Amino acid sequence: MSKIENKYTISQDKKRKKWKTITVRILTINIFGLLILMGGMLYLNQFREGLINTKITSLTNEGSVIAGALSQSALDLDKNYDYFLNRSKTNSLLRRMVNTTSKRARVFNSKGVLISDSRIILEAGRNVQAEDLPNDFFESLLYKIYTQIKSIIPWSNSYNNKLPKYSENIPQLASDYNEVSSALLGETHYALRASKQNLIISVAVPIQSFKTVQGALLLSTNTTDIDDRVSQFQMNIIKVSGLSLVITILLSLYLSNVLTRPVKQLARAANRVRNINYRQIEIPDFTSREDEIGDLSYAIRDMTQELYNRIDAIESFAADVSHEIKNPLTSLGSAIDAFNKVSDKSKQEKLVSIMKLDLKRIDRLITDISNASRLDAELSRSKMRPINIIKLLETILIVYKTKGWKNKIILESDFKELWITGIEDSIGQIIKNLVDNAISFSPKSESIKLKAWQIKNYIFISCEDEGPGFKFNDMDKIFDRFYTKRTSEESFGKHSGLGLYISKKIAKVHGGKISAKNKKDAMGNIIGAIFILEIPVK
Repeated sequence: MSKIENKYTISQDKKRKKWKTITVRILTINIFGLLILMGGMLYLNQFREGLINTKITSLTNEGSVIAGALSQSALDLDKNYDYFLNRSKTNSLLRRMVNTTSKRARVFNSKGVLISDSRIILEAGRNVQAEDLPNDFFESLLYKIYTQIKSIIPWSNSYNNKLPKYSENIPQLASDYNEVSSALLGETHYALRASKQNLIISVAVPIQSFKTVQGALLLSTNTTDIDDRVSQFQMNIIKVSGLSLVITILLSLYLSNVLTRPVKQLARAANRVRNINYRQIEIPDFTSREDEIGDLSYAIRDMTQELYNRIDAIESFAADVSHEIKNPLTSLGSAIDAFNKVSDKSKQEKLVSIMKLDLKRIDRLITDISNASRLDAELSRSKMRPINIIKLLETILIVYKTKGWKNKIILESDFKELWITGIEDSIGQIIKNLVDNAISFSPKSESIKLKAWQIKNYIFISCEDEGPGFKFNDMDKIFDRFYTKRTSEESFGKHSGLGLYISKKIAKVHGGKISAKNKKDAMGNIIGAIFILEIPVK
C-alpha cells in the first residue's frame, strides 16, 4: 500500500473532528459574516452624535430665548442704579419657561454665584413617583440579550469613556463649569459630560442688558431620550438579526445537506468499489442536478467505468499474451521433438531455422508486450509540450534515409510549421509505426508519402503506401491487439501486431484518433492503403 493509501485509510479510521465538517464550516462562515454586520450596525456612534448635535442646537436656541426673557423681565436696579438679576423674578420666570424635568436651568449672577435652579423650583412639593410598567416575557428576554451583547461589544461605551465625568460641588459656582465662565465673558458655549447612566449636555448663554453681561444661563439635559432611541434602534437590529440568523442557519443546513449528502453517497460508493466486488456497486447518478455535484458524479461514474474497462482490458490482454506466446512455444517444442527424431542433416538445419524464427518471434512479442504494458505509465509521467509536426516529420525522414531503406519516403505539405501540444516521442512513435507498416506492405521500388495539413483546430498526418490495401472484413480489426495479416513474402515472426494498437492508444491520450482506408485509382481499384492521424491543436 502506498503512502497516500495509508494516509487515506488512517484518516478514514479516525473519528472526524466535528468542526472540520462542511456543515460547520458553512454555518461558521455565514453566521460570522452576519455577526460582523450586526456588530457594525450596533456601533451607532455617528447616529448618536448626530442626535446629540441636534440636541445641542435645540438647547442653544431655547437657552437664547430664556436668556432674552430673563434680560427683559428679571433685572432690577440696585441703589447704585446698576442692573442685577432678581432671584424671585428669575425663579418665577424659570417656573413658567422650564416646565419639564428633562431639562434643568440654572442662573448664575455676574459674580458667578448660583441664584436659581429649576430642579429645586419644580420638584418642590412633588410626592408622585412614576415607575415603568413591567415588560412582557419576550421583551424582557430581548432586553437581557441586548444588555449582554452590549456588554460584550468593547466599543459600546467608548464614546462616554472619552468625556469628563459630571459632578456637582456644593455650593455651585460658575467656575465649576467652563461653559458658564465663557458665558460670563459674553460667549455662548456648550459642554458634554458623562454621568453614571448617560451623558449630560450643557449649554451656557450670557444674559445681557445693553451689551453688559448681567449673568449666565446654564441649560442642561441628559441624553435619556437619545439613548432610548438608539437602544430601540439597536433592539430592532437584534430582532431583524435574530430572524436573519435563524433563516441563515436553516439555509446553511439546507445548503450543507444539498452539498454533503450526495458527496457522502459518492464517497461511500467509491469506498465500496474498493472493498467489495466492484461489479455489484453502482455509483450514484446526480447528473440531473446540472451543477458541480452533477459534474463530480459524472466524472466519478466515468472514471469508475474506465477502471472497469481497464480491468477488462488487462484480463483480455493477459489472455491474448498467453495465446500469442503459446503459438511460437508450441512450434518451438514441435521443432525440438522433430529434431531429435530426424537424422537428415538438411532437415535438421531446416528445423534449427524454424527454432530461430520462433525464438525471434518470442523475443519480438516480449519486447512489444513490454512496451505496450508500460505505455500507460509512460504517457501519464510525460509532460506535453509544443511540437512542430513539420520538423518532427523531417527528422523522421532523415532517420529512415540513414537506415538505407529502398522505399522512397516523401513528405508533402504546404505548411512550414504545424504546432500541436503533445508528447513528442509518442507522436514520433505513431509516425514510425505507420511508416514501418507501410514499408512492410509496399513493394521495395514504390514510394511512401507522408502528408500534413491543418483544418480548423485539428492537425492531420497521413501515410500512404502502394501495397495491397485492406479487405473489407479487415477494416475493423487492424487496430486490435496482435492482429497481423501478412503476405507469404513477409518473414515469419517479424511483426507482433501491436504497432497499430499502440498507435491508437497514443492518439487517444492526445485527444485524437487514427483511421485507415483503401487508396483507389480512378477506376475504383485498390492501389494501396492510407492511414490518417488526427490530433487537436491543443
